[in-house]
Amino acid sequence: MITLPKIEEMMEKFANVKFPSWPNFGTEEEKAVQEVIRSGQLFSADRVRSFETAFRTYLGCDYALGVGNATEGLHLSLAALDIGIGDEVIVTPYSWVSSASCIIMQNAVPVFCDIEEKTFGIDPDKVE
Repeated sequence: MITLPKIEEMMEKFANVKFPSWPNFGTEEEKAVQEVIRSGQLFSADRVRSFETAFRTYLGCDYALGVGNATEGLHLSLAALDIGIGDEVIVTPYSWVSSASCIIMQNAVPVFCDIEEKTFGIDPDKVE
């Protein structure tokens, strides 16, 4: 288990790291957003369908679905996997709240597993 002093040590390593600003938008992105807003089709309309088709073609797969955010994507993925009442889903607590809340929205049970110190990903040795 990672202790508070260890977390503080890790945070200190990143304290002086300069990351580029994010998100980074340019005039092309601004123009695309304006076109969508002015179209009156904000939700899953022509632009999203066009993107889904292009993305599906690029990947060479049969399906691609655009969602509004990662939370919707996680929730949709759990539903597609038929995760439901009483199912247990292993998830890290070292994540955004949606990682667990999407499981709960499917009436399933999040089971927290600690992370690896080096990768910050779920520790496969602790899954059991």
